[in-house]
Amino acid sequence: MDPTGKPAYVASIAIDSDGTIAIGWGTGGTREEGIQLRDGSGKLLHTIDTGLFAPANLAFGPDHSLWSFGWQLDPERLGYPAKEFLMLRHFSLAGNEMGAYLLRSLFPPGLQPGMAQAQERRIFVRPDFIGLVAFFGNVGNQQEWVELDLNGNIRGRWRLDGQVFPHVALTEDGNVYAVGRDPKTRKDTIVRLDRTTSTWQVVPLAGHGALYGADGDQLIFGTWATGAMVLRWVKQPSLIPQ
Repeated sequence: MDPTGKPAYVASIAIDSDGTIAIGWGTGGTREEGIQLRDGSGKLLHTIDTGLFAPANLAFGPDHSLWSFGWQLDPERLGYPAKEFLMLRHFSLAGNEMGAYLLRSLFPPGLQPGMAQAQERRIFVRPDFIGLVAFFGNVGNQQEWVELDLNGNIRGRWRLDGQVFPHVALTEDGNVYAVGRDPKTRKDTIVRLDRTTSTWQVVPLAGHGALYGADGDQLIFGTWATGAMVLRWVKQPSLIPQ
């Protein structure tokens, strides 16, 4: 339910290092969107009214501020996206918008670059930059990894095509990993971004299971060989100099 008791959907969830929970919600075609902040027990702390902006992807920064990568509803056409808007928003925990960045028109028409995707993390916040997994076209396997500094200036864009669920992971030392696909064998691979050459390089990490994320400088993989999910922490191979 939204704050007025109307049925609502949950678009995204983020958990801060202090246990604070952020929940991005919306009510579909009624033009009501927002973010609820709750403590670890679920008690409501504050609601951020985001207006026509749909907070589809959320992540806390090291300073406990909140970032959202999403899309915006058209004020005239109920249920349709606006033609132009800023997709990346920065909020204080008091609910104030501290910044808005990344124009929709920088991407081609088609899927909304900042739309949500179930069980996929599409925004990452580091002390020195923001990383985004953005849709880039009309089909789900056309995507792009985008990095911006904390003032919203784009510092790099790299296509990440081939997988609808690339399972991107960003390590603490700044390396970006994703699930790729060999165009010849059609088999899944683990790739790592080489910013120097602007290419995704295959790394020797096959056989560890599904890539789920990163913990510090280690990667996390999941397997179900025993019927239950088992997580494995794996050291990175030889690192790309940053």
